[in-house]
Amino acid sequence: MRTFVRSIVELLLVLATAVFGIAYFGAYNVAADERHWPTTEKFLELVRSRAIGRQPEKLNPPNLNDAQRILKGAGQYASMWRRLPPRCELAGQPVEPRTLSRTATSGPKPQGSQACLCCDQTWLKNDRHASLG
Repeated sequence: MRTFVRSIVELLLVLATAVFGIAYFGAYNVAADERHWPTTEKFLELVRSRAIGRQPEKLNPPNLNDAQRILKGAGQYASMWRRLPPRCELAGQPVEPRTLSRTATSGPKPQGSQACLCCDQTWLKNDRHASLG
C-alpha cells in the first residue's frame, strides 16, 4: 500500500512539474488566432455545457428593455473598454517590437471560450501603442 501511495505522489509531482514547465517556458500559445489544444477544447466544452445545463434554473433574467439598465450597462461598457488595450504597468517601459506586434495582432485567448478563427483583421497600431515602444 505504501508503494501505491508513493507512486501516486510521484505521479502528481511529475504532472505538477510538467504543467509548471509548460507555463514557465511558454510552450502553450495563448494567442487568440491559434486554436486551443484538442484536450483543452474538449475540457472547456465540457465545462461550458455542464455550466449551461445546471445554471438556468438558478437564473432570474433581467428586464432588458429597462432604460436605466441600458444606460448603466452602456456606462460600464465604456469605462471598461476605455482602459484597453494599453497596460498601465508597461507605460514608460521599453517593449520589444516583436512582443508588441504579437500582442496587438493576436491578443490572449478569452477565458472559457475558443478563439475566433474567422477574422484575418489585425489591430492597427494606434498612438497609445506607439508610446509604449
